[in-house]
Amino acid sequence: MIRASARLAFLASFVLTVGCAAPLAPDGFTVVDDGVGHTKAIASDDSMFWVRTFRDDLDGTLTFWHETLVGDFVDHRGYARLEEREIHWGGVPAIEMIFEATARGRTRRYLVTLRIEEGLLANRIHIAEFVADKTVFDDHLDVVREALGGH
Repeated sequence: MIRASARLAFLASFVLTVGCAAPLAPDGFTVVDDGVGHTKAIASDDSMFWVRTFRDDLDGTLTFWHETLVGDFVDHRGYARLEEREIHWGGVPAIEMIFEATARGRTRRYLVTLRIEEGLLANRIHIAEFVADKTVFDDHLDVVREALGGH
């Protein structure tokens, strides 16, 4: 009986971890690392796109993690928040934020999309990030949003 329960718990954990596939890389990006819980891709102009999934043992809400991310980017990393909007990423409510910072004469824009997936054992945090030079950021923005299914 214990052995069957342990197997069921392992299977449930495996399905929760692997069952949430990362989105495909946006058009114009090449996948350079694709593993369980993450996908990383780059474009020829040095733009980067990645999606990561984390287990959230704190069971934080979308509001909690949104406020935490904004605080980190603005207060700790020195980014300016340019835009923010509520969207649906894969049919689930999410928040999309765009930040900007200039370092060593190079202005970069950073899009962060955050989604919380409620689970039986723990919630999962999904974060999609896209960073590019300000001059090419808008060239990729639509295909990045399309890859996420965020509208």
